[in-house]
Amino acid sequence: MIRLEAEVASLRETGAQAVTQIDEMREVLMMAKGARWLTVAIVGLVGLLIGISSQLLAILSH
Repeated sequence: MIRLEAEVASLRETGAQAVTQIDEMREVLMMAKGARWLTVAIVGLVGLLIGISSQLLAILSH
């Protein structure tokens, strides 16, 4: 009976460690997702600025 209780305690500890690791991985993935959207927004803004500046240069060169 004592051996069974020890095994159950070990399984609980292993389960708790797994939950902690899953939570940490989820946090990393959420940060990566936020960074991806930030990158998309920056690239979009740069594209918009390039488009506007090329139009202004075309107008000013005539």
